[in-house]
Amino acid sequence: MGDVAKAGRTVVLVSHNMAAMQGMCTKCYLLKGGQLVAEGVPRTVIEEYMAGAASGEVVQLGQRNDRQGTGEIRIEEVTICDAKGRPIDNALCGQNISFAVSYRSRNDKPISRLDVHITFYTTAGHFMFNCSSEASGHPFDVLPPKGQVFCHIPELPLAPGRYVFNLYSTVGGVIADWVQQAGSLNVVSGDYFGTGQLKTHNEGFLVKNKWTVSSPS
Repeated sequence: MGDVAKAGRTVVLVSHNMAAMQGMCTKCYLLKGGQLVAEGVPRTVIEEYMAGAASGEVVQLGQRNDRQGTGEIRIEEVTICDAKGRPIDNALCGQNISFAVSYRSRNDKPISRLDVHITFYTTAGHFMFNCSSEASGHPFDVLPPKGQVFCHIPELPLAPGRYVFNLYSTVGGVIADWVQQAGSLNVVSGDYFGTGQLKTHNEGFLVKNKWTVSSPS
């Protein structure tokens, strides 16, 4: 289809393959109930579609008792959002996403030296990667008793599949709240490599790479 389009013909692609649409199309249209609701470059329209199809569900953690730590803070909920802050149920490979983590301190006192971790695993328990506020150079020296912190992940480097994440936090270097399997993230195929395809196994870590050929002299 790509060759046909390059030959000068107009090709209309209707598909649920997000990677193909991103890589092959120059313009996308989003229809709802027979009405045009969005048009533009593929990535923008696809993200609009995914945000509109989301349930907006927020993972409630405040009532979970299977947690560890001093209790100096308590993570109450987490929401997965797209780059515009809209809640999403599914993320594209290579999409910019963020995690909004709501917290509350014990006795409603300000929090000093908070470090928040979000650790990702496959559903089989294989470790993928960890995001840490302090390790990434964003220490929270003093925070109000209640609020939200955001973890922004550019170009989500996960292959299609379902992943679970743990939430782990320390205050002053001491474990304050640790919730295992705090939530899950469903990743769908996206044009991560800019090729219009994603030839990789399900579940795993994606790495941008470049190949060259050296001809014998």
